[in-house]
Amino acid sequence: MSVKDNIITLWKAQRPDIPSIRVLEKEIGLSNGALNYWTHGNPSGKQLNKLADFFNVSPDDILDLDRDTYMKAEDKLPAGLTFNDLTKKITVPLEHPKISLSLDGQELTPEQQHSIIELLRSFKQVFDD
Repeated sequence: MSVKDNIITLWKAQRPDIPSIRVLEKEIGLSNGALNYWTHGNPSGKQLNKLADFFNVSPDDILDLDRDTYMKAEDKLPAGLTFNDLTKKITVPLEHPKISLSLDGQELTPEQQHSIIELLRSFKQVFDD
């Protein structure tokens, strides 16, 4: 599949409320017709980060999406763990291959991820008290 095909798959799975490619490009902050260039090529790093942030996926998912039906982010978490659980006690090791945090399209280091998890736990404790 081309990058354009991957983006269309993500669009239909995650944002079916967006009526057209032109509106999608505008919402992401891309120039008119940008998706057509990626039938046989790849977006720039800046464009790739915009796409990854918009769809809440890694840049690798944009470039290398090889599934016919894109799994939503909740489906990629280990069984029994939802995003709501991230504010509760984490029940899987931070090194689990399906748990990865990113910010502005760049994956956080394991140390940064650990700090974020600890921050979430602290917030939860404050709100639970």
